Amino acid sequence: MPRRFSSFVIRWWRGDDAERLELEHIQTGHKQRAESIEDAVAWLNAQRDAPTVANDEALDEPGGEGDAGSRQ
Repeated sequence: MPRRFSSFVIRWWRGDDAERLELEHIQTGHKQRAESIEDAVAWLNAQRDAPTVANDEALDEPGGEGDAGSRQ
């Protein structure tokens, strides 16, 4: 199975009575709000497992995200 790479931005607010998370999948730009860390992890896993054009193309290009030689 080809190696996959996904990046996420997670913003997490925690208050006395509630918490709120905002999640963003960098490759697709999809955003989601979650009320709990469990909901957030479920969304992250779904995004990670979904194929994305940007993700797949980056793995195929020389020097792309999937190319170990591109890391410094």
